[in-house]
Amino acid sequence: VSTQSTWGLDNASTFLTDLTDALIKQGVQPYIFHSEAAQGQLEMSIMYENALKAADNHIRFRSTVHAIARKHNLKVNFMPKLSSTAIGSGLHCHMSIHRNGKNLFEMGDQTLSSEPYQFIAGVLNHLPSLLAVLAPTTNSYRRIQPHTWSGAYQCWGRGNREAAIRLLDNNFEIKTSDATSNVYLGLGLIIYAGLDGIMQKRKLPPATVEDPEEPMFKRLPSSLDESLGIFSKNIYFQSVMGPQLFKAYTALKKFELEAFKGKSIEEEVKILREKF
Repeated sequence: VSTQSTWGLDNASTFLTDLTDALIKQGVQPYIFHSEAAQGQLEMSIMYENALKAADNHIRFRSTVHAIARKHNLKVNFMPKLSSTAIGSGLHCHMSIHRNGKNLFEMGDQTLSSEPYQFIAGVLNHLPSLLAVLAPTTNSYRRIQPHTWSGAYQCWGRGNREAAIRLLDNNFEIKTSDATSNVYLGLGLIIYAGLDGIMQKRKLPPATVEDPEEPMFKRLPSSLDESLGIFSKNIYFQSVMGPQLFKAYTALKKFELEAFKGKSIEEEVKILREKF
């Protein structure tokens, strides 16, 4: 099934209809869905909300997808990578910044030194650390590869699907996150990273217009070991999370890292498939 294939949607129409009805009954509004490039792969976006409600809605969404799939004798999986040849699945996060009910991306000064862009600069600066939360499993890094639209380089662009952060008309998208993450912790740290950008008055570098390549662009961590090492030294994240949560999260991820050390993708899938 090719991307945006109507055949793929027709084939899953009964499942998608029941899923849409169930989500709406829970107050979760589907925004758009379409078939994706992998066999049996579908993408659904839900309407934006404030950060806490968006996280709640994600949990409702994922649980409901599994429940409706069982009703149709189907199996659904949100793992980043199910095989070495399969196209990966992410959890793209779109975010806008509002003050007094106004979207700052639609107002006034839109130079790279203005507040909305300082916010993005903060997220971009902390992204290597953020990956330990947004892409928190060894399997996550099998998806984040160059030339796969997953955001393998620490850069941003206007509509650039290869950039880790993509700026759209009135929001920006973070492409590196996946559904093995804790969305509450992930969204919280994205917000704090952005606020740090505003407080430090960080300025974004020029937008990336071409496909990023080394050595001109910095590669984001290519393993959980690497991202966790950077995260564990992030004093700012330690301060906003508090030492107890920061220490517990770091210890848990180190334990998981050791448990999955040397495992093949097939072994990862066997262990994680039923969890996601």
